[in-house]
Amino acid sequence: MNRIGIVLVLLVLLTGIAFAIASSKTSASAELQIPKADAAAIESNGHGIGLVTAFENLYNEFMQKSLPGALDKYYSGSIPETISGQWVRDMFAMAGAFDGIVVNLQEGDMANASANYNEFAVLYNNISDRVPEWKGYFNTTAVDMLGKDLAANNTPASFQDIGAIGATCSKCHGDNQPQVWAKYYWRNFQTVNVSTTHGNMTWGDSMDALAGTYAGVGVNAAKGNQSAANDSFNQFRDLYTDVKVACSNCHDTPRFYYVSDDVFATIDQMGQNITDGNMNNAIALQQSLGVQCYRCHVLHMPAQDMKNKMEK
Repeated sequence: MNRIGIVLVLLVLLTGIAFAIASSKTSASAELQIPKADAAAIESNGHGIGLVTAFENLYNEFMQKSLPGALDKYYSGSIPETISGQWVRDMFAMAGAFDGIVVNLQEGDMANASANYNEFAVLYNNISDRVPEWKGYFNTTAVDMLGKDLAANNTPASFQDIGAIGATCSKCHGDNQPQVWAKYYWRNFQTVNVSTTHGNMTWGDSMDALAGTYAGVGVNAAKGNQSAANDSFNQFRDLYTDVKVACSNCHDTPRFYYVSDDVFATIDQMGQNITDGNMNNAIALQQSLGVQCYRCHVLHMPAQDMKNKMEK
């Protein structure tokens, strides 16, 4: 059963749970085999909130099982944020040979098309046996047919075979790439260290502290408390600088957004307005900086959330 089917089954199960709870509050966890913690949550928090908790727990379990364990060894030793690991290297090699067939056919170069096919077929058949759960994604029949059509110099049939093979590649990538990227490619934010004047902080703690100083600027400025707003600003700017440095844990090129020079120019404008007593302007600038925080979260948090669920 594919993952979409599993999710549908879970939704049906949860719908059944909801109806059962509505009709009877007794023996819910025993008859429906709901985990005791989830059943307790449903009773104590109300059916709606409890049902959400039950679904979240099932979804977490689903995410943990969304990738086959056999895949781990082919990413063993891979380095986050880099193209590494045997699986990725072989995928690039296979894609290069596959693309070579297409290019050669378009150029009418049947000899090199066949040479690229031989390389592609070896890789394809080898990779198809690595992860038993993914065997269905590989159309070895179409690959064999491609070899025969190339040998017969049948270009139209060869392109049809290529289309059939490419469709299975797209299907596998569409089903699995986001989870693979989250688990093996993205670095875990929990391993990122932020060095500050007050000592080292985890990424999560630094985000909490940054949010506190950011809020302090807005709250104190709104109350006209210039001194407190300035204190919050200084703490915010220092910590924002520390976070920018910590970005190098994952990024090895200059950042042109979120922590870039233009963002720091806005931060400094906010500080100058606080110094000058222009609290309304300071608040407007503070709110514009919040957009940068939001955009950064939208980009990074989904992958981290997937990673957390898969690694628990």
